[in-house]
Amino acid sequence: MLLESVWFMIAVPGNMEIRPPFGYASGDIIQARISSAPRLFLDGFIGREADLKRGYEISRPQPGTNARVHLTPQAKISDIKRLTDINLDCITRFRPCVNMDDLIPEAWSEYRRENSTTDGSAYATRCSVDPALFAREADNIARVEVLELHAPEYPSEERTQGAAVRVLESLKNNAGHPVGSIANISFGGQNMYSGPGASSDPNGRLAVGDRVFLLYPRLIPGQSPELIDTGSCSLIPFSDATLKSVREGIAMDSAGVDLNDISIPY
Repeated sequence: MLLESVWFMIAVPGNMEIRPPFGYASGDIIQARISSAPRLFLDGFIGREADLKRGYEISRPQPGTNARVHLTPQAKISDIKRLTDINLDCITRFRPCVNMDDLIPEAWSEYRRENSTTDGSAYATRCSVDPALFAREADNIARVEVLELHAPEYPSEERTQGAAVRVLESLKNNAGHPVGSIANISFGGQNMYSGPGASSDPNGRLAVGDRVFLLYPRLIPGQSPELIDTGSCSLIPFSDATLKSVREGIAMDSAGVDLNDISIPY
């Protein structure tokens, strides 16, 4: 099974003067969506370290979907059972469903607990997570060699350095960047993997001749392939250990493409 998805939309009686959480403008309807896929962050944005490690994410992504639980095959069976505990009793009982605690009590209790403070440092993405998890989430992966260093194309707080790289090997998709092609990257310390086995400069600097794995998102229509955008933890120094881990992560993303829900006629 590649994908399983359930989506609940439940009406809240209007005369109870109860509205969905967070002030959504969706009237008296609460919605919860639970889905699974080989990747955790299908939009290309890599989220929190805690979510990467445990293989699931609980969020409220957009108006109209009050809660979302997204699972990968790497999530523990005990977590899957707990997070997919949907309370259907509240549909028929005297007191109806009025919020997400009624509908998905275990998952929403965890979400509220983890988001009860504005300090997100405990869940921020750090570059010491197993490279396999980053490789699982990446759209494209190539092994590249640093040819020269230069000022960044678009300097920012996160991107303070620039480099020209040659693609040596394509490991995952690598659309628009064939082996032998040359591209420019902008990067900084937050882009460099710093976990066990890393041989990179502790200050997050590359040197001419370095060989690294480059993880990057898909090309945006109209974007030049000569400039590769690097996100968090997108440069992983090459070694036997990191090569093994990157290959394991690619194998986790067994679908290789985004998975979409089956259209259901109404």
